[in-house]
Amino acid sequence: MRGVVVPADIRPDRLRLAIQAAMGWTKMPLYEFRIGGAGWGEPDPDGIHDGPNDAKMAHLAAAPARPTPAARRSVASMASATPG
Repeated sequence: MRGVVVPADIRPDRLRLAIQAAMGWTKMPLYEFRIGGAGWGEPDPDGIHDGPNDAKMAHLAAAPARPTPAARRSVASMASATPG
């Protein structure tokens, strides 16, 4: 198991880079972090599809203090994922 310590006010796009470096991954092109009912990631550049909020425009400190059980499962599954 690997852990990553980051500041509470880190932006989700920077969190993605920290996780990518900790896991030794070279690519993680599409991502979405979900906390509570909100999601942050890379929005559709064409604006055609609804998707996550722009990860560059948020900070984790603004997210709910307690993630939902679904969010905990997402983190656990991402931690056990292998690079593709």
